[in-house]
Amino acid sequence: MTHCVLIGNSDDKLGQAEWSGYVTAVDGLLSKYEKDRHFFGGPPTHAPWQNACWVVELEFQEIEIVKHKLCVIASRYRQDSVAVINGITEFIGGTNELR
Repeated sequence: MTHCVLIGNSDDKLGQAEWSGYVTAVDGLLSKYEKDRHFFGGPPTHAPWQNACWVVELEFQEIEIVKHKLCVIASRYRQDSVAVINGITEFIGGTNELR
């Protein structure tokens, strides 16, 4: 399964150093558990809001563990929530379907 993890600081609760720590903590957690990473990124550095997104593959039996640990990290950084999108990746289109 593919999972998107999204965090943000749109309420400006975190200063730059804390935001950096939060992103580093989430990144470290995902690095421990991910089977594969497809994307990590965020908006341009001059955007008015800070956020970050990871797209990773996790083993099914580890999803709930990662979600729990994400909640612990969010709480440590005074965040109300973390967005997690879980889904099955479907490959569509391509040259075989255009013939």
